[in-house]
Amino acid sequence: MIRIWGVTVAAMAFCTDFSPSAVSAFSPIAPLRSSRTMPLHMSNLNVIVVSPPAGLGETIAVRAASLGSRVRWFVISSDNSDGSDSSTKLILSPTIRKELEASGGSIDLAGCPASDLTGENGSNAAATAADALRSWIGGSSASSIGAIIATEDDGTDSDSGICGRAARVAARVALAAVSQTCRTVAVVPLGTGSGEGKEEGGKFFLPGAISGLLGGSEVTIPPTLPFALGGVPDVTVSHAALFGVPETRSDACPLVGGPLRTPVVRDEYTMRGVLCSLPPRRTSGDDRSSRLAVGEAAARLAVAGDEDAPVPTEVYVASLSGTQTPSQEVWAEKFEGVISATSSARDGAILFETSFSSVPNVPRLAEWIASKWYPAVTKSYDIASIRTGARPVYATVVDGNNVEIVWQILKDFEARTLDAKMVITVKDDGLKAVRIGLDRETQLKGEDVLVRRLSDAALQAVEKGLAIGAMTKAEEKKPVSVPVASRSPQTLSSTGAPADSSGSGPRTAGARRSSERPRRRKRSDTAKTEEE
Repeated sequence: MIRIWGVTVAAMAFCTDFSPSAVSAFSPIAPLRSSRTMPLHMSNLNVIVVSPPAGLGETIAVRAASLGSRVRWFVISSDNSDGSDSSTKLILSPTIRKELEASGGSIDLAGCPASDLTGENGSNAAATAADALRSWIGGSSASSIGAIIATEDDGTDSDSGICGRAARVAARVALAAVSQTCRTVAVVPLGTGSGEGKEEGGKFFLPGAISGLLGGSEVTIPPTLPFALGGVPDVTVSHAALFGVPETRSDACPLVGGPLRTPVVRDEYTMRGVLCSLPPRRTSGDDRSSRLAVGEAAARLAVAGDEDAPVPTEVYVASLSGTQTPSQEVWAEKFEGVISATSSARDGAILFETSFSSVPNVPRLAEWIASKWYPAVTKSYDIASIRTGARPVYATVVDGNNVEIVWQILKDFEARTLDAKMVITVKDDGLKAVRIGLDRETQLKGEDVLVRRLSDAALQAVEKGLAIGAMTKAEEKKPVSVPVASRSPQTLSSTGAPADSSGSGPRTAGARRSSERPRRRKRSDTAKTEEE
């Protein structure tokens, strides 16, 4: 049976408990909305989020609502969830509540157990759950759905299991219930294919019409999430190994274990830097993705309006070192870089681009990249472990501001240089890496490692004084106090004339005493003087 979990979350809500409580009818509560309008760069639309609780779906729902969307979050619970643990509570901080109030967003919660959707509780329970989900999405609001976002992440490092399979079924039902074309966003681990023609759980997924002709009554589970969203979703957000908890969790404390004598800050607060690129062939050993960053990217790509820049169809999100949260302008710049890399031809695929406030010495930064940064990267395990095929061999500085990284391959005991190379251009206000010679379909080995390490190189350049970091809007508006040099008072000598300060040292600086200062005497000498 379908179950309502909690109530609608609006700007005035603080803690909402969406633990399952059985009801006899499915009657979601109307969302509470603010009278304020949305910013021009985002669309105020209805968004459906399908996911288990306490994972990426929770972050996506909250971020999409903070951007002004009316979110309808369908939460899929595990069978052993009784509402007593922290995974069934949604806590909104004062900052999030202010964002919801300012943007006019809202969150409407509903859900059901995973075993109902997958048919493990019987075909009647599966049919009832699917019909209730269609009724919740359908009606007058079905034509106004702008985006559907689905993910299988449940906030743990292990496989989502039955909740993941139920999320695929719910995503397929939600897409079929929408009466118009909407944007579909699938958030999946890197390497998840479309799943065309694959089996899942011993059952082969067939379209509804074919399944009906064959007389099948079992619940068919889509093999992958992209396949559940039509085979090829409009946007696919891939990620590496996930870490971090959503900000709405009860245990979302910046410090590990709370305030201790030697506090340890969580990784999601020290790795706020974001790498957005085309999906590589495989993830590196040290690739990690914060749930906060991946959820932010998925929410922004889902609610981006027609007046915004084109939305990339494939995005890979990984986390980098940094304590500053990317702004709207930074996200737009990163998405534009992914689009440029997708549409670039053989003569220049943009791999990486970042901006500085200024670069005091361009040749010096280029020389540091070629002689210091690149040799350190080639000694890493990801590059040194390349045993077959081409690999990056050396880097040279060309024209004072271009660093060319050359790939070579060993054939017949001879080193042959490929017709492809990476060119890192150092500009007065940033860095830009471009691949020349091959398209992205034949990505060079080790290229993704160099691109990821380039973000660290930009941070190191700022720390070493080779570049000046870009200022945020708050820093630009902050008035800068210019120190005024105070005039040193002119010291007069005992005669009233200015003292000669041509010399140096404490004896020549300042006024001279009129008489010699008596030195300290021994107590015996002082006593004799008093007796005399």
